[in-house]
Amino acid sequence: CKICGRTFSNLKSLKKHMVSHASERPFECEICHKTYKWRFELKNHKERHSSDKKYKCDMCNFTSSHKDSFSLHKKRHIRDYRFTCEICGKGFYTNPELQGHCAGHTGEKHQCETCGKGFSQKGNLLVHLQIHDPNRKIDRYACDVCAKPFQYMARLRAHRKIHEDKSKFICNFCGKCVGSAVALKIHLRRHTGEKPYICQVCGKEFSCPTYLKGHMRSHTGEKPHTCKECGKSFSQRTPLVVHMRSHTGQRPYECNMCGKGFITKALLAVHIKNHN
Repeated sequence: CKICGRTFSNLKSLKKHMVSHASERPFECEICHKTYKWRFELKNHKERHSSDKKYKCDMCNFTSSHKDSFSLHKKRHIRDYRFTCEICGKGFYTNPELQGHCAGHTGEKHQCETCGKGFSQKGNLLVHLQIHDPNRKIDRYACDVCAKPFQYMARLRAHRKIHEDKSKFICNFCGKCVGSAVALKIHLRRHTGEKPYICQVCGKEFSCPTYLKGHMRSHTGEKPHTCKECGKSFSQRTPLVVHMRSHTGQRPYECNMCGKGFITKALLAVHIKNHN
């Protein structure tokens, strides 16, 4: 490209890229006079003007055009806890907190293979294993929210802040907790269907700029993420991370019923259906 110096493997990709440098924006919104390069961009923009957020919360500034999302929001003013234990009624701010609590009701799911002793938290099992093998490097401290083990208390304290920060940003639709207001805004688009980031080459829409950036590489042919083991390249980092597990043997997604591990969450979900 003579404008930005970017290189491409074929002429077709270059022509698609050149659209991003075009300065003409002939499609104008008659309401706010904002201009766009493409007609479909203007159409999507005008829909935002026409959407009437008729549900308004009388206790805060929240508004919504969907009755379901408004009803879920109203519940937040009635009670603080999003997750409640069905056995004892105790409430929790996050789902991991609830799951850790429920393990105490459902039994000892983490069992020592040497002596058969059971534990409700994985971290407690790891500490117990040192009895059988004193030379074993052990993470002595476990998070009481997600059971992640740590070797030092300082690291556990730093980790706990993640849960504390996430409890401040909770999705009204599904109860998921995220670490920032920006992350919550992006997550909410999964429920509302809002996709403000549009590919100028093919018109495909995305909920966040990162997804759009990764998609653009399908047009340019860019594959900046390369496996150091076999040289295979990927347009996005996530597929590379999954691919690397084929070399390392890592299986981070474990079945709670039989203990079998899987490379991806999707494969675990298929496996669990077989149990059911």
